[in-house]
Amino acid sequence: AIRKNPDFIAIKAQQTQLQEQIARFCRTLEAMMSSGEALALDILKTLLKMPAVRLLLEQLIVQADNTVLGWLDGTTLTVTDLEGRQYAIKQNLRIAHPFHLFAAGQLSAWQKEVVNHRRVQPFKQAFRELYLLTPAERDTRLWSNRFAGHRLKGKVAARLLQVRNWSTLSVEDIYYESKEYGIYATFNFLGTGHYLSETEHFTFDTIAFYRDRKALPLEQVPPLLFSEVMRDADLLVSVAHAADGYSTSHETLQRRAELVSELIQGLGLQNVKCEGHFLHITGQRANYRIHLGSAAIHIE
Repeated sequence: AIRKNPDFIAIKAQQTQLQEQIARFCRTLEAMMSSGEALALDILKTLLKMPAVRLLLEQLIVQADNTVLGWLDGTTLTVTDLEGRQYAIKQNLRIAHPFHLFAAGQLSAWQKEVVNHRRVQPFKQAFRELYLLTPAERDTRLWSNRFAGHRLKGKVAARLLQVRNWSTLSVEDIYYESKEYGIYATFNFLGTGHYLSETEHFTFDTIAFYRDRKALPLEQVPPLLFSEVMRDADLLVSVAHAADGYSTSHETLQRRAELVSELIQGLGLQNVKCEGHFLHITGQRANYRIHLGSAAIHIE
């Protein structure tokens, strides 16, 4: 009887509409974080009039005027840093990428802050995988082969790339266009057929970046774009891999270890410790070891 009540039907319809609205805002805000886009103060004031946007933004670490990192207070238009100091936003605001936290030497401190204050972030931010240029990539200069040699499933890979806004119309030209920087990122694969989705298995080769159709040295690729493209490649290799023995990337393991370590401390677990790629648990019946990549449990 309640389900047929007109008032109940109206409330359910409104709930569905709000959930869809929040999901759209989540995708938009995550894209803004990934690109480093800043919001001018007048635009920010307009957006904060929407309760859904305010709800999301106040759970994210932001950067005011390209300098101060902190939590946003939408009512006072201020940002509160780790020390509790408040700064008035004067020009613009951006959603901080993990690279901004890393560059400021505050990544670990903000991870602690999120866990200690039980912040439920709308998408991965403080514990988002961060990919930095490696010595090997500095040597190769124009391309990265950190994921080369992994065999992938064609249909799964094609779906993942499309969801992540990669162009897959031609297997000769699989790319992601960054309009903010005017740069194209390309994934090069070996052993593909006419269409990616019709190829049963193929092999990941190299990753390269282009501007004005010229190969761009990796050192000149903006750090945020580099990290996000590598994150897409890691996701592709993790989810679409054809072999059973794929080992999770160093970046993913590092973020998981950081998250688990903060949770152990926050929950006051005396019998659990995190070392390397494993979680060690001292139980009453036995000691256990859990792999942070595969989640496989071993009884010691």
